[in-house]
Amino acid sequence: MEENAEPVQVSSYTSIPSVVSLLEKYKRFPPLPKECYGNAYRTAQFAEGDVRYVEGFAMRDGNIFHRHAWNCLGDIHAGTTYELGCQFDVTKFAI
Repeated sequence: MEENAEPVQVSSYTSIPSVVSLLEKYKRFPPLPKECYGNAYRTAQFAEGDVRYVEGFAMRDGNIFHRHAWNCLGDIHAGTTYELGCQFDVTKFAI
């Protein structure tokens, strides 16, 4: 439920080794800008381990930025879209 949502800190996708391995293996299919849902879905489907698909809102400076999808492994929340697809500094975002 959106009313129960709490911000979590974004980590670099490099914090999840199986995502790094997946991207190295499939260089022909890099994360695309504005394709967070597809990027996160493919990552969850093909990365090894319990990498999950998550949807919510991206926030910057405490303001809702837009709807977004990313991945998590345990308490590590990370996505490839902003970092690789858009070249954003993910440390400035919360999701």
